[in-house]
Amino acid sequence: MKKILRISAKREGYRRCGVAHAGAATEHAIDAFNEKQIEILKADPMLIVQELDAGAAADTAGAKTETDKLLAEAKADRARAAEELKQAEADRKKAAGELAAAEQVRKEAEAAGKDAKPKAGKKG
Repeated sequence: MKKILRISAKREGYRRCGVAHAGAATEHAIDAFNEKQIEILKADPMLIVQELDAGAAADTAGAKTETDKLLAEAKADRARAAEELKQAEADRKKAAGELAAAEQVRKEAEAAGKDAKPKAGKKG
């Protein structure tokens, strides 16, 4: 039976062995790559590579769409988390600035209070 490689990249457009790999699983004829390239592809942590019989690939088409759906959800969750992190960092910087300003006001008030105290004079 004819073999195929099903390859998906953890990052859209990731390049390896002369191919820009999609985030969605893409099927390639096994003879599209030589043995060394197949080893490289399988060893790359940025790629998910499955070697399948052509018939088995057709049987798992539904699983492929489910995997693609899950991958899209994970990417959306990651984008949301990155945006939340960005907002949290902006909030932290704002709070740090406000804290520094309050500390400056406190120091100025403390200095002004020391200057306003009457100095003890000598009794004569």
